[in-house]
Amino acid sequence: MVEGPESKSNEGNGGTEQRYESREPTQTGRERAPGAGESITDAVQRPGPQSYIQGITGLMAALGALLGIGIYLVAQFGGRSLLPGIVGEFSGTSGVEETLAATHQLTLAYMANELALFLAFLMAPLFGFLVATKLDDTKQAKMGAAGVGVALGTIAFTFLVVFAASMVTPSAGDVMSAASSLEGASDAASAETEMIQGMDLGSIDIGNTVINSVLIGIPAGLGAAAVVYFDERFFE
Repeated sequence: MVEGPESKSNEGNGGTEQRYESREPTQTGRERAPGAGESITDAVQRPGPQSYIQGITGLMAALGALLGIGIYLVAQFGGRSLLPGIVGEFSGTSGVEETLAATHQLTLAYMANELALFLAFLMAPLFGFLVATKLDDTKQAKMGAAGVGVALGTIAFTFLVVFAASMVTPSAGDVMSAASSLEGASDAASAETEMIQGMDLGSIDIGNTVINSVLIGIPAGLGAAAVVYFDERFFE
């Protein structure tokens, strides 16, 4: 406690009365921000971040399932939108439509399998921005919610798309049958077609699919968390 003199004039007796007043020392330090020392692991345990994690994971899984359904429908009931010019010259020829259908399904399956990884990663900054602008919480909580949610969502999205793609791959027999129709089937070709009729040209490898999903999920989650960090650090 610091005591300081204060002079006060007394008009009644012409004297000067000295009075001492107590003054508490002022605090110059800033208050510690709530949650400043909290780790990301602790922050994501709260109901708010948990809700965002569940929401992001569920939404990405739903998008993966819907994209898979779309791939299946297009593969089964659609056709090539862009055809080579020479195909028109053979319109109506036996085996042409079958060959186009088989190659269309095979192309869709392999493209969906490879592009699912990139599509999932491209969604990471979108969900990172969503969390950064919508969740009213600490930076640690936002980064954790965005990172964990996108990582889990990426795994679910990728797995569901690849699983759907594996269901639309044609069998080797279908392709061979279409090719034989174009060339005119010989006895040897017919026997070979029957032998491989049940063999698919593509099938899902569960182990590799899970590994690939996790491997792309890690950088995708970090990307979403990075969006939150840069938003808090530079874009205030």
